[in-house]
Amino acid sequence: MNNLSRRDFIKLSSAVVGGAAISTLLPGVSTNGILLNGRPNILILVFDTMSAPHLSLYGYGRETTPNLVRFAEKATVYHSHYSEGSFTTPGTASILTGLLPWHHRAVNSNGLIRRDLVDINLFRMAGSEYFKIGFSQNMWADLFLRQFDADLDLHIPASSFAYNNPLLLCDKALDDPLPYLAFDDFLVGGLKVDTPYAGSLTFGMLGVVLDHGLKLRPELARDNGRYPPFNGYFYYQNRQVFQGIYDTLVEVTKAEQRPYLGYFHLWSPHEPYSPQEGFQDLFQDNLRVPRKPKHLLVDNAVSERELRLYRQVYDQYIADVDAEFGRLLDTMMNSGMLDNTYVIVLSDHGQLFERGVHGHGSRLMYDEGIHIPLLISAPGQTQRVDVYEPTGNIDLLPTLISIMGQKVPVVVDGGLLPGFGGESGTDRGIYSLQAKESSAFRSLNRGSFVLIKGKRKLILYTGYPDHEDIVELYDLETDPYEINNLASVDTVVVKDMKDELLTARQAADQLNAQQNRE
Repeated sequence: MNNLSRRDFIKLSSAVVGGAAISTLLPGVSTNGILLNGRPNILILVFDTMSAPHLSLYGYGRETTPNLVRFAEKATVYHSHYSEGSFTTPGTASILTGLLPWHHRAVNSNGLIRRDLVDINLFRMAGSEYFKIGFSQNMWADLFLRQFDADLDLHIPASSFAYNNPLLLCDKALDDPLPYLAFDDFLVGGLKVDTPYAGSLTFGMLGVVLDHGLKLRPELARDNGRYPPFNGYFYYQNRQVFQGIYDTLVEVTKAEQRPYLGYFHLWSPHEPYSPQEGFQDLFQDNLRVPRKPKHLLVDNAVSERELRLYRQVYDQYIADVDAEFGRLLDTMMNSGMLDNTYVIVLSDHGQLFERGVHGHGSRLMYDEGIHIPLLISAPGQTQRVDVYEPTGNIDLLPTLISIMGQKVPVVVDGGLLPGFGGESGTDRGIYSLQAKESSAFRSLNRGSFVLIKGKRKLILYTGYPDHEDIVELYDLETDPYEINNLASVDTVVVKDMKDELLTARQAADQLNAQQNRE
């Protein structure tokens, strides 16, 4: 663990939950723009379940992200950036490995990356020149950090910056997610739902957990009766989480003579949505979004009225999280910490509010669920740069490895991002999938598969019982809401894109089978 011990870090975590103000700077923090060992710091902030179509940064009709807009003034902004999966497991694994899901094989709920591919990870490839930090409030993503533990100098427990939850584990084993995951499997495992918990917040299993937990810890309840942020295992406050990030970076900077690579995967704005005071009355407008009929692959449809209510509270929560991000940004800027630091903002996947689905990880693969933000601010950057061609999360690893002065490995699927050495104007395909109903060890014959080329998007739903293959084709430039299915019109385009998609998937399945035999 080098100079910063886990015991020292736990002490820091406890102090943070006590409510320290993020605007209070620790003495001697300013970096004065000096690059340690000639290399920049790298700070990665993953906002779980943040959908690009819901951000005012990208033209959404509600002002949800004024601070991201401000951040974008000195950043490179990617407008057509996609997750390789529609839920945390495949989406996050692709961020950390630069591999497509059909290669890393973390495709099932709480699945893992193939053991023989674990060495292909961002932290290993950063080299010993960097002090590497990993933190995730999402237990599924923390499983990957456990796989990469040997390559981390500091693996922050998932329960850090949070309140103990007396309903679950009290003060025991807070740095070990396995008991939490066992509880999760016992309580909700096997339920066929589009979100991690069944039912509504009032009557569903998550509501039972929250209500009982709040009775045991009444001091966490708000005056208006709304829930505090909760990730299914413990309570937290976003302000304390951001404070924890800041304090961690301060301590590492003071203790280390190396630059840091910090990966922080935050639960918010994932449901249950918990906007703070000042945000709960936002967006009372009647936002106009197209109504879309229930999809054939949706069994228990959510009503349009419920979808509107979920959308409103989700948007409120994004605005809340955006405000806390703005506080962190200002603190780092005022301290000089941004003078030598790349800041990367992105998400692992989006969130659906359409066609009868609220949530993510369902069979549907529309843009609300996989179109995500990506912003990269470089030290000393003074102008905004906009990139409109399609990119994917697999491109982040090779780009960051290049920035850190290391050789980009040829084994990864991603390439350098435009603006950071990548070519523009290529006819490259972007893939995304949801295949959690398939075995990770066998051919991915049941699932939802996406290919995006330019502004054309093909969705193939295949292998589902009682349904023939469903093919959808959309022109995202003229039809960003994906209403007009062109599959029966542009048959040549459909054939070409479907052939390309299936060829790539089948090649990956064959490679996986060969590796299993070896």
